[in-house]
Amino acid sequence: MTARIKKEDQLISGIMKDYEMSNPPEDFTAKVMERVELESVAPVFLTKPLISRAGWIGISISIIILILIILLGPSGESSSQSWWSETLDWKFSLPEINLEKWRIIDFSNSTLTWIILGSGGILLLAMIERWIEENRFRQTLFL
Repeated sequence: MTARIKKEDQLISGIMKDYEMSNPPEDFTAKVMERVELESVAPVFLTKPLISRAGWIGISISIIILILIILLGPSGESSSQSWWSETLDWKFSLPEINLEKWRIIDFSNSTLTWIILGSGGILLLAMIERWIEENRFRQTLFL
C-alpha cells in the first residue's frame, strides 16, 4: 500500500515540475477585500409567524371566555337556571339527556385527570419559556 502511495506521489511531483507556479499580483488580497467590502450584503430572510400577535390574542381571549363559561356555567342543574341565563334574562331549556350509559371514564378525582392537567401544565410552561426566550432574543437583537 505504501509503495503505491509513493509511486503516485512521485508521479504527481513529476507533473507539478512541468508547470510553473504563477505569483499573484502584490495587491491581490487588498483588491479582493475591497471588492468584498463594496458588495452589498444580501437581504436577510425574515420569517413571519404563522399566527400573528392579534391572532394569538384572539385565541387567548376565546380560551379564557370558554374557561369562564365552563366555570360559571351550570353545574348539574338545567341550563335555564344557570348564572348567565339569570343575568342576561335568557329563557331557554334543553332536553335532558341521560349520558350515564355513555360514560366510560370517570374524571372526578381520577389519575387520568391529573395526568392530563399535568401534561397541559408542562406544555403551558414550555410555551411561556419559548415566548420569554423569543422576547429576550428580540431585545438583544434590536438594542
